[in-house]
Amino acid sequence: MKNNFYKHTGSFLFLFFCLTYFISPQVAEAQGTNPEYNIKGTITSALNSEPLVGVNIGFPGTTIGTTTDIDGKYELVVPANSATIAEAKLEISYVGYKTQVVNIDGRSLINISMEEDAKLLGEVVAIGYGTTKKSDFTGSVSSVRGAELSKVPTGAVGQSMQGKLAGVNVTQSSGEPGSQPVIRIRGIGSYGNGASEPLYVVDNQIVEDIKWLNPNDVESIDVLKDASSIAIYGARGSNGVIMITTKKGKFNEAGKVYLSTFTGTQKLIRKIGLTNAREYALLSNEIASNDGRPPIFPNPDSLGEGTDWQDIVYHDAPIYSINLGARGGGEKYTYNVNGEYFKQEGIIRGSEFNRISLRFNNEFKVNKILKVGNNIAYNMYRGSGAPNVVGSAYKADPTVISRNDAGQYGNTSIRTSVGNPAAALDNYNQKGRLNQIVGLVYADISILKSLSFRSNYSVDIANLYDANFRPEYYVSPEEQSLENQLTVRQNRNQRWLWENVVSFNKEFGAFNLNAIAGVTMQEDLAESFEGSRKNLLAYNEDQLYLDLGDVTTSTSSSNGTSSSLLSYLGRVNLNFMQRYLLTASFRRDGSSRFGANNKYGNFPSAAFAWRIIDEPFMRGQDLLSNLKFRSSYGLVGNDRIGGDYTFATQLTTSLDAVFGINGQEYIIPGATQVSLANPNIKWESARQLDLGLEFGLFQNRLNFELDYFNRITDDLILRVPIPDYVGSEENPVVNTGSIKNEGLEITAGLQGGKNLHWTLSANSTFMRNEVIKLGDGLDYIYDGGLGVGGLLGTVTRVGLPIGSYYGYHVLGIFQNEADLLAYPKRGPEKAGDLIYQDANGDGVITDKDRVVLGDNIPNFTYGFSGRIDFKGFDIGVDFFGMSGFEIINSKKMARFNTPNFEDSFLDRWTGEGTSNSEPRITNGGHNYEFSDRFVEKGDFLRLRTVMIGFNVPSKFLSKIKMSNFRIYVSATNLMTWTQYSGYTSEIISQSPIDSGIDRGTYPLQKVYTLGLNCSF
Repeated sequence: MKNNFYKHTGSFLFLFFCLTYFISPQVAEAQGTNPEYNIKGTITSALNSEPLVGVNIGFPGTTIGTTTDIDGKYELVVPANSATIAEAKLEISYVGYKTQVVNIDGRSLINISMEEDAKLLGEVVAIGYGTTKKSDFTGSVSSVRGAELSKVPTGAVGQSMQGKLAGVNVTQSSGEPGSQPVIRIRGIGSYGNGASEPLYVVDNQIVEDIKWLNPNDVESIDVLKDASSIAIYGARGSNGVIMITTKKGKFNEAGKVYLSTFTGTQKLIRKIGLTNAREYALLSNEIASNDGRPPIFPNPDSLGEGTDWQDIVYHDAPIYSINLGARGGGEKYTYNVNGEYFKQEGIIRGSEFNRISLRFNNEFKVNKILKVGNNIAYNMYRGSGAPNVVGSAYKADPTVISRNDAGQYGNTSIRTSVGNPAAALDNYNQKGRLNQIVGLVYADISILKSLSFRSNYSVDIANLYDANFRPEYYVSPEEQSLENQLTVRQNRNQRWLWENVVSFNKEFGAFNLNAIAGVTMQEDLAESFEGSRKNLLAYNEDQLYLDLGDVTTSTSSSNGTSSSLLSYLGRVNLNFMQRYLLTASFRRDGSSRFGANNKYGNFPSAAFAWRIIDEPFMRGQDLLSNLKFRSSYGLVGNDRIGGDYTFATQLTTSLDAVFGINGQEYIIPGATQVSLANPNIKWESARQLDLGLEFGLFQNRLNFELDYFNRITDDLILRVPIPDYVGSEENPVVNTGSIKNEGLEITAGLQGGKNLHWTLSANSTFMRNEVIKLGDGLDYIYDGGLGVGGLLGTVTRVGLPIGSYYGYHVLGIFQNEADLLAYPKRGPEKAGDLIYQDANGDGVITDKDRVVLGDNIPNFTYGFSGRIDFKGFDIGVDFFGMSGFEIINSKKMARFNTPNFEDSFLDRWTGEGTSNSEPRITNGGHNYEFSDRFVEKGDFLRLRTVMIGFNVPSKFLSKIKMSNFRIYVSATNLMTWTQYSGYTSEIISQSPIDSGIDRGTYPLQKVYTLGLNCSF
């Protein structure tokens, strides 16, 4: 009985407990008690509407609170029956912003806009496999926001970065539509073509380039420069990493539609000073006289101005862009959809670039621990090219007409050995198209509160089709095509990348530990096909197919390459007392581009930072508002070695042999070795030291950042010459030499005002490049073809910058017979010819008397800008400049027959004492040896952009349900101050040993635009 009592009593209590547990919440709610519920929202900056990370949100007088995430989002759980509900207030505080206390008023969604308090903002920067506050970052980073980039209306993200970032040299060497700039971060670290390019990472996806990226879709760019920040990318990060974050929707964000568009016109920045018809005839007659021939033109004065071939080739061209997007989000999803159409015609007739880009990204909260998302872009390019008429417009005979009234072309090759530029433009038909998909899908799993896992899978697939048709026509021996020909090229490039990273983040008292570990796998594949046929029977611009041509004239080639990369990575960030910051990272890469002896490379780094401003001894002073010291050292690598199979012997089957005699000959396909194997080829490795100091004054209205860096790249990969009798077509690839890049970066910013708000910013980089070692048995490397008789213009050797110019130094001009007897000579010089320095003092001028004449690497690059905002109006200007470098004006050297002259030839020597710098007029010979006569200072300062805008006040926009409407006018490349005589001083090549040589580059243009941005 007793036992039954306890048994039933226990069952009753268990049932009572269950009923109470499940029913009591409903009863309490029915009785009107305060249930547990969530408050959510977004915290943004009132200055620029950007989300703020790490903002503190809580109830006054309690310990209940939370902080915002990377998107500025927060979620605060209010306990049931909490006394804080009666207070109905939230307190929001953040370093650099004014603290706010707001009423809850029963709301579950509360968005806050915080006003700046003239103190240091907690700016967030993107780093490898994560983000961090800049104040917590131990490495060196330069950042620019999307609003700054949009000041340069352009179709290329890289162009809009020019002059904005210390240590980042952006050179736009060509004005051709769709062209991309060459970007160098902290100098040149390799010999190879493209081997000094930085790594691009867009929304955690490693990509080969950013040509496909819509500038309107960029939220921010963070450039990682020192070893501690880039070592996490190991073999890919030796030349710096450009981290790009695109715009995205946010959870619980009301949807908005965004529209931006601009239209404008492009103009040639300036023309090269060339002689007109009268002057050309005068100089041509003088050449004939110097050669002992009769005059060519009987009456030069009657010819007048003649034909200005630059006016024939260049014209004003339109540029246009329209961008439409929408973004927002709900409680469990975000979305962003963006589309752009960009069109740019070239200032050379016939060249054009069109791009249609579509991009969308989403994120979904599947449950409390799992988030999935995607980021996918599709791009379609259409374009047409123009023939290389820059050089022919420069050299063409100005006494010849472009075409006569009957439409017949003038023959420019009678005296100049160049074709008629107008005929070249009219008979050139090259069109291309490219379709590209760049996509990423990912999953985030919150395993524990402090432990998470992320897996990314990305692809980059591009298919290129290019058709070049040359019709049958005849103008002159230099401008003709005796039979039509079609050449078709197809390329397919694809990459997949799978990254898996575990993250751990936890506080241990005064310590905060953040660590990641992961493994990544990557594979690249490239395939190409090219074919051609002549004598097409029927054709039009839209139907160009090889089947239309004569099968007996058919040629074709096809090839493919592949490579793969397997990597292991790890990083630890330790924060002690919010003042002492330590970072250590390690990456191990294995690449198929290297043989079994050196397939893997290890890349460690370490960094330390000290936030001095937070030390107790800094309290009580008002001058300094920020003071931080940084230091780092590490090792990074480079596997861009100019080929996928350099470690192995390569064969070719494109060679045939003839066997047989007496009419019984047979062509037999053959194969032979074209390169030698080097199984010991290994990674280029760069070791870099960085020391940095950040400080702010007057509540951070004045900020400075200084960085000293010293980067030494060892085991440089280069093809070195070997004797011909070895029987290899290509020189073998070996590791040889070391290069040092050392410099100082300075960034400064100043701001003030309230109703009239103004900002000033500046950045500069002082840098020195030096070759410190060239492998065993290698004393120098000659390169830099000048386009004249096989002459080379650059030398790379120990103690000099890479790719230094190498030629004769001019002392003056032989004025008379006495000078001819007094100075050493190279050959049969005459009065009026150049005097070259006898550098080795042996009494004759030979190749051994060549000396260093300069180089193409700027010692000093800088940019500065200013902006004023007042009652909806704003005006901004940006300047960019480089100094301490030279350009080889090699187009001035080429003299085949009698091409046109630069107007500097008018200052020629015509008799004793008439000139000591410009020699007598000749068409070649002694005076056209490579010397500093053809080396010019490249220093320049450019007014990069001027923009004036107006934002319609919100009180007017609210009536038509718009949140923003801005209209602006702008000018790009408006003015350039330089001594260089060519179109531009920005002459750069992907190969640093063949750079700075102006052979006739597609000119840059100045652009005038009118645009608007709006949202609703």
